Amino acid sequence: MKRKETEMAKKFVTLFLMFATLMWLSPMTHARHSGSWGHESCELHQGLGGKFFFKAHFILDHADEIGLTEEQQNDIRNLKNELKKNLIKQEAEIEVVKVDVDHLVHQNPIDTEVVNRLIDQQYEFEKAKSIKEVDAIARLKQILSAEQYEKMKELLKGKQASKKRL
Repeated sequence: MKRKETEMAKKFVTLFLMFATLMWLSPMTHARHSGSWGHESCELHQGLGGKFFFKAHFILDHADEIGLTEEQQNDIRNLKNELKKNLIKQEAEIEVVKVDVDHLVHQNPIDTEVVNRLIDQQYEFEKAKSIKEVDAIARLKQILSAEQYEKMKELLKGKQASKKRL
């Protein structure tokens, strides 16, 4: 009787630990596969777009210290939303072209003229994406007054200095 209770207790503990481990890992697995760890898509946070989103987020987080008006905060939020939607569309167009190129290079024979046109198209989309990112960075800077921009730079330097100390 005692042996059955011990075996059942072991099974219960094993099942409990397996369940707890799965529950602990599932949010991380979901985040990794969705491209997000509680933030927007990782692709949106690379390159020039990443710089824009970082600065916009930083500015909004420090709106009181920088002295932003409600109108400026709304303008920044709208700019973030506009760029995010544009980048999603641009990334989708780029991915569609990549799928087409991948499909065509597996054909026999390969129609190199069509593949080359698609590659040109892919880089035109990438160029348009970069132009939109630079435009958003410029517009973000234009929303701030010269004094607010300097205050933002000071706060940013302070944050970077505190990270280096850690």
